[in-house]
Amino acid sequence: MSRSSEWTAELLAFSGRPDPTWGVPLEVASRLERSWEQLSEAEDRSDDRHPVLGYRGCVLVAPDGRRWLASGGIVSLRGGASRHDPGRMWERELLASAPAGTVPPFVLEG
Repeated sequence: MSRSSEWTAELLAFSGRPDPTWGVPLEVASRLERSWEQLSEAEDRSDDRHPVLGYRGCVLVAPDGRRWLASGGIVSLRGGASRHDPGRMWERELLASAPAGTVPPFVLEG
């Protein structure tokens, strides 16, 4: 993804084909950025192994290049802190910003 004035998201769910990306509305991105600040700190999990196949999480990318990875109830800012995401609320809000049909039902079931 190139630097632009838009916030973008990526669904990390497929192997063998490109993962979907979409533009995130500014109001949603701003709300996610603010809510991330309110989440409680978690251990750094940047070295945890994620599944090779299936859903691995979702990513929010800011226009300035900051990247948040939401996976398994943790939201991590690349190069920064990790925070607890109780009930995967932050993750679900980002996924809800995707165009209809982008997020497979199995992703939201867990």
